Amino acid sequence: MAETIGIIQAEHRAYAAVLDCLDHLVRDIETRGYSPDFGLFYLILEYIRDFVDRYHHPKEDHYLFKALRRRAPEVAPILDALEDEHRQGPELIKTLDWTLREYQGAGSSAYSAFRDATQQYVTFERAHMAREETKIIPLARARLTAEDWHTIDAVFAENDDPVFGAAPTKHFEKLFSAIVAMAPAPYGLGVRAPRP
Repeated sequence: MAETIGIIQAEHRAYAAVLDCLDHLVRDIETRGYSPDFGLFYLILEYIRDFVDRYHHPKEDHYLFKALRRRAPEVAPILDALEDEHRQGPELIKTLDWTLREYQGAGSSAYSAFRDATQQYVTFERAHMAREETKIIPLARARLTAEDWHTIDAVFAENDDPVFGAAPTKHFEKLFSAIVAMAPAPYGLGVRAPRP
């Protein structure tokens, strides 16, 4: 149990840090007159697409949520809502990607659409993670059995997925490190790093 919960919470912390970085970088363009770093924005979107939508959410849906549906059927409406949000995420990312491309092509006249799409996505994901942390994790601790945790822990501890090959964790660590290296202080180190 502690292993899976620790992994989920660590993944949430990393994702929250990336969201905070994105949110601040976009706001700083307007409030501080910063120039947009499109390469960094695309790297952040790649991390979100690869990590969250293809890796993190499927593990929750197929293992943790599935076990909770068996042990706590009364929580089905919350799980339905969370899984629906998992399906909405990729569409919001497509909008964010589209508005970023428009902004890069059209310049400052397209900034507000990108800013608004970013704020919508960041707000959506922060609320989603908060529901998982405050509703799902405590319920999982209380209701799942040792047998449930044995299966779930094995999947989460493996941290490999056929979509990414033998070691997706390394891929995400490299992306995260590149984001931290490229993002200006205080959100990152402000150093240009080679793209992974």
